[in-house]
Amino acid sequence: MRYTHMDHAGWVRDDLHIEPSPLGCRVAYMLGVAFGGVYNAPINPRKVDWSAPSRISITVRDSNLATYDGAGLTLLVMLAHALSVRLEICAAAPRYFHFHFTARQPEGRLYQRHPDVEQMVAGFRRWFDDRAQALARGEPLPPLTEDAA
Repeated sequence: MRYTHMDHAGWVRDDLHIEPSPLGCRVAYMLGVAFGGVYNAPINPRKVDWSAPSRISITVRDSNLATYDGAGLTLLVMLAHALSVRLEICAAAPRYFHFHFTARQPEGRLYQRHPDVEQMVAGFRRWFDDRAQALARGEPLPPLTEDAA
């Protein structure tokens, strides 16, 4: 089943009888894709303010979020960049987290914008250059020359 082609906001409308805001639609989509449907997400969907216009906070039960196999974490990050949603994950209690979703836009001031996937990857590649990669692998670096210093 391709959860990318499901109307997760429609599930919120039909099953919870709540009209989600544009941000609520994006959050429902992100959770639906990452967890195989909003109904399978480790949350209580009835306690979510799906109609909030600018910030939605959700308590998430312990979940296996990973970056590749069981790639829910990667999906959430990539979808946040694709949909201009800032996602902050904070500790709440043992085995619980708070996910804070904030509506952003592609352009604007730092606190207003959110880079898309391509901008994020390009920025990361500039930051994580060859020297940083060598350091991360524990490789010895050649001494700096006078030209580089």
